[in-house]
This record gives sequence, C-alpha cells and structure tokens, in this order.
Amino acid sequence: RLVKGPPDTRASAVPTPKNYREAVNDPDFQKFWIEAINKEVADKALNALDVDSNGLDEMDVRMLRAIIENYKGGPVGLNTLGVAVGEDKGTIEEVYEPYLIKEGFLQRTPKGRVATAKAYQYLGIKKGGEAGDLFG
Repeated sequence: RLVKGPPDTRASAVPTPKNYREAVNDPDFQKFWIEAINKEVADKALNALDVDSNGLDEMDVRMLRAIIENYKGGPVGLNTLGVAVGEDKGTIEEVYEPYLIKEGFLQRTPKGRVATAKAYQYLGIKKGGEAGDLFG
C-alpha cells in the first residue's frame, strides 16, 4: 500500500531498523518486522535472488562445478578459480568462500581450494567420474 504525504511522513510510516539486531531487540521495530517477515516472505525473497535450499546461489554453484569439472576437484589456486568463473579473487575470498567452507562444500588447503564430498553429492557428480543421477 502506498503511503502518501511529504517524504518525512512517508519515512516515519514504516520503521526502518539499521540492522537485524535492532529489528529484533527494539520493541518499536520488533512487532512490525517479526509480523512482516515470515517463512513465506523469506522464501520468496531467497527465490527472487536464486538462492537454493542449501543457501547457494549461481556463483557458488559455478565455483564448485569449476573446481570439480575443470580441476578434478582441486586443489586450485584462488587466481585460477577467479579466472575460471569470471570473478575477482578478493570477492571469492571474502564473499563466497567463507560460506562454502562453513557449510562443508569447500576446503582451503595450502595448495588451493578443494571440493568436498558434499560438493560432489550436491552437484550429483561421482568423485572421479561423470555427472550421475542424484536419486538413483
């Protein structure tokens, strides 16, 4: 629903927290945001961003696929991986890699990045083989 009026009126009509902690801890924000954001809304937002149920987006999948298909699962250096997927090495290291490591899809070794068994399973690829049927 559109809120009409001068900009200062519109801005005050919907409380906007500075961060998540403020949204859940401040009573003024808490009621509004907890009621406004539910599982359905969160799922729609994640779907709009093409984030799957594992929390992976297109670039995450491209990175895992590149490591497995182009470099036999690794190890592969950060610069090489960046060139393979068309992404800056700093972005890979700071944005994508921490989540992939935390979730068990990727390992960082002294020789480079290595795809884990979980990455192979996620992509439906047999380790040392071709893409297979994930469900059979």
